[in-house]
Amino acid sequence: GMVRELQLDKAPINGETLKGLLDGHTPDGVVFKKLKNTGERRPATDLTFSAPKSVSLALATADEQMRQQILEAHRQAVRATLEKIEQESVIARYGKGGGETEAYYSKKMLAMTFEHYDSRPVDGMSDIDIHTHCLVMNVTQGRNGEFKAMQFDWGKSSEKIQMFGAFYRSKLAENIRGLGLDTYKSQHNFEIAGVTPEHIAAFSRRTEQIQTEAQKLAGEGSVDESHKRMAKFSTREQKVKAEMAIEEFWDMNKARAHELGLTFEDMKTAQGQAQELGPDALVQSCIDELSQGSSVFSLDKLRREVYNSNYGVYSTEELDEAIRNNSELVELREETQSKYYSKSTVVTTKATIEREYYMIQLLKESKGTQKPIYEGNDIEGAIRELEREKARELIKSGRLQRVEDFQYSPGQRAALRSALTTTDQFVGIIGAAGAGKTTAMQTIVDSARRAGYRTIAIAPSHSAVQEVADAGADVNMTAAMYKEKLKDPEFLSQIQNNKHLIIVDEAAMVGDTSLKAVIDSGQAVTSTVLRRPRPDKSSRGRRCLQSVA
Repeated sequence: GMVRELQLDKAPINGETLKGLLDGHTPDGVVFKKLKNTGERRPATDLTFSAPKSVSLALATADEQMRQQILEAHRQAVRATLEKIEQESVIARYGKGGGETEAYYSKKMLAMTFEHYDSRPVDGMSDIDIHTHCLVMNVTQGRNGEFKAMQFDWGKSSEKIQMFGAFYRSKLAENIRGLGLDTYKSQHNFEIAGVTPEHIAAFSRRTEQIQTEAQKLAGEGSVDESHKRMAKFSTREQKVKAEMAIEEFWDMNKARAHELGLTFEDMKTAQGQAQELGPDALVQSCIDELSQGSSVFSLDKLRREVYNSNYGVYSTEELDEAIRNNSELVELREETQSKYYSKSTVVTTKATIEREYYMIQLLKESKGTQKPIYEGNDIEGAIRELEREKARELIKSGRLQRVEDFQYSPGQRAALRSALTTTDQFVGIIGAAGAGKTTAMQTIVDSARRAGYRTIAIAPSHSAVQEVADAGADVNMTAAMYKEKLKDPEFLSQIQNNKHLIIVDEAAMVGDTSLKAVIDSGQAVTSTVLRRPRPDKSSRGRRCLQSVA
């Protein structure tokens, strides 16, 4: 591949070679990239593969023979992942800024790996932490074999790079189990059996330091990636040149592990977590889980979930084959964001298609079957009166000074007109963020309550329920909770024997099965409102037969 093309198979692997490659030429003088005078050229990209902490602890406590086998397990997983990245994500850049419409996937990559065994120090001392930095040079080959700058296709919303990370961990777990060590599922994929969360925490002081600082930065709010990123850089101590031999480093960490009561014998004899599902069933469970939250999803997202659900019990080859052979998956299209060369294969399931077809048919059949919430002859006059009532409410709360200062927007008026006068059992209201949907919902809820309706607001998550509660419905709950409560005969009887207005907030984020349960129960409900913001982000707009705002 690139090593032979650049005549590097006989070159010495040292700092001078690396410096030359970063500058755009080989030791033999082969120039593959002319440097710009601006100094803006990206010479390389650092991809880092970090083993789970229990693997580092196994290194510390094992004898030298087993230590080398564990290191080779990690190295082999890194090599396999780099090969996968090379085959699926390396693009030769054409056009200004790499902006050519159709990307050329060269499948050729040049990388140098650097293996590290410790984390950044905390209070002057580092924890054992095996990880490999892979410096991928900014060069590949184009359509005609010419040298070109390269970039990665990391997939839509970085789903592909997340999949590669999951692949590495799954491959590493597979290799670790091949050494006779058992594993169990953890939050990020796997750990070695016999290593407890307490052991891991004791050797993860850098992680704890970052989390503590991130929480300080977030204050009373939730910690997000920006807080973690700032905390990572603000707390990092300068690395110092190692003064102890690697054997001393192993011995020091082995002694620390022994003080915590952890030995390699503990890991060899510990029993891991049994995998109750075969490869096919494991893939299907991941498909079912993804289908709960979205009608469609990328193949990369499915592969990520499958690899993360495996902890070395099955090989990545077995899992890939199970994905290919799954008869439930339906490939819809290939999406490409040409600006960033993000290419994703989008899939759905046969069950999802059947559910959507069923719901569309039901929505069609229910058109014109209900009495409207507002049965008067002057809906515009009624909306003006509702507008005045809302203004007086705002004045009373101190948020408005004069009645004439408040008016519904054209979109809000359209939403009220549609929801209050429709004779359809289901109506969809679409509006962008900040369009005043909550205010419109409050008015719809108040109007329905006056007309004798009991109101239920449903949202996809607990945090979303807290937001939709501002609409003032009688009951607020998640879609999953509503689906579960339908199993209660008393609750179902209340739904079937009384007039109900059910509002589904952020319906695009509600899983198919939960939404179907809402619509099925809606056959006994006088009116259901589906509110769906950001209609361009989902295919579920097809479910809304009538949309306004």
